Amino acid sequence: MKKLVFAGGLMISLLAVSAFTPMRAADMTFERALNASKEPQNWLLHHGSFEGYRFSRLKDINTDTVKNLKPVFSVALGGFESGGRYKFGNLEGTPIVEDGIMYVTDGWGSVYAIDVSSGKKGVIKWKFDPGVDRPWAGDVACCGVNNRGVALWKDKVISIALDGRLFSLNKATGETVWERKVADPAIAETLTLAPLVIRDIGIVGVAGGEFGVRGWIDATDLNTGKQLWRTYTIPGAGDPGNETWKDGKERWKHGGGSVWETATYDAESDTFYQGIGNAGPDWDPEYRPGDNKWAASVLAISPNDGKIRWGYQYTPNDPFDFDEISEHPLINAKVNGEDRKLVVHAARNGFYYALDRANGSFVLGKQYVDQLNWTPGLDPKTGRPLNYNPATDVQEYAPGSHGVQSGAQSVVHPVCRGLQFPRDGRAEGFRRPGRHHPAARALRGRRAKDHRAALRQPESCRSRNRRDQVAAQARLSQFRRRAGDGRKPGVSRPGRRLVHGV
Repeated sequence: MKKLVFAGGLMISLLAVSAFTPMRAADMTFERALNASKEPQNWLLHHGSFEGYRFSRLKDINTDTVKNLKPVFSVALGGFESGGRYKFGNLEGTPIVEDGIMYVTDGWGSVYAIDVSSGKKGVIKWKFDPGVDRPWAGDVACCGVNNRGVALWKDKVISIALDGRLFSLNKATGETVWERKVADPAIAETLTLAPLVIRDIGIVGVAGGEFGVRGWIDATDLNTGKQLWRTYTIPGAGDPGNETWKDGKERWKHGGGSVWETATYDAESDTFYQGIGNAGPDWDPEYRPGDNKWAASVLAISPNDGKIRWGYQYTPNDPFDFDEISEHPLINAKVNGEDRKLVVHAARNGFYYALDRANGSFVLGKQYVDQLNWTPGLDPKTGRPLNYNPATDVQEYAPGSHGVQSGAQSVVHPVCRGLQFPRDGRAEGFRRPGRHHPAARALRGRRAKDHRAALRQPESCRSRNRRDQVAAQARLSQFRRRAGDGRKPGVSRPGRRLVHGV
């Protein structure tokens, strides 16, 4: 099944031969979540798996049958909304699908349970409206009326609303079991990310970094609706990392570091990996001298008590809004002949990183764009920008711009070990990578001449990559001939949004 989201509605595309098998939904247990990939007919977790792969193991849709996809039905969501100048919220939620029922949200946090089991139409079983004060909440939300989805837990749906509330809903009826006020919009705190559920713990984080909040991650006991812990992403006085805020005026208290994308989770070490957003204010590093930990970073955190096990900062004293909230997939790979357990990240600063997920040590970093102008590269030992100067409090990187991967998620093939991620065409100063770029070779399992940490792929996957590249090039050439575009195939136009896969 492929889900297509359009403004104001949800459209489902199915193969003509596809069908859903209606059945009674089982409780969403932790064991079931750990083995979500064993239920390919469902999409039980925000990223499809705790590891963050976003890869479907269904095989009906492939290069031969994709031509048979066609719209079958649509379910209008926008018509149910109201709210003056904020009448329509954005549709950014990842649908959760369990046994023929799709749980999807609108920007205000309304939850729709849609029965799609017939494969012929979608029927709204129930709708939960959190009753957000829309004119007020829309005014205090820094970055739009957004909601990125729900989570399942036992026989409940766990959801959030823009005005800072967390809800436990009866999965069968949509009735509220409990609600908890987590964030405070009166000081520009909002909730927009899909909750991460680990055992009986619901984990969310605050949005609003552009409006001077101090970022945090918060955990709730889902049995009681009570807070378990709160961890600030910007360290307070006396905490490790607070010394990297060197303004002397306690500007860490409104230092940003918000969280608006769901973390990944490693069950073996019982650790989740949360990408952290930009420092505040995002474009004025002179206002906040120092490295500004843990903005533009990843934090490894214990879900039981919220303690930070380690942190790694991608861009110290970031002046370009390199908002590193995007997911951090977990992979196991051989690096220089050694088995390594890695957490990887395609950063907005134009580099692909691999870190040791046990201690956060830097393993490798590769520029994944052809041209990048804010730094000449990364230190091969630390991964810091080569023009980072530890002797100064305000970094003077070369002129740059907003990053490359922006919001939309990457996909990891668990067999081929390839990484595919969307490219943001707004990135000035960057050019998209060619298929022979060293970073692309490394990700495809070939040996980059300046680094021998390539990830090895099976031969069948390499053959498939080459076949898909040839087919994609032929389709692109055909499209350009029809459009009267005389440029040579493979030459990208600045600003055009493309998907780059390796």
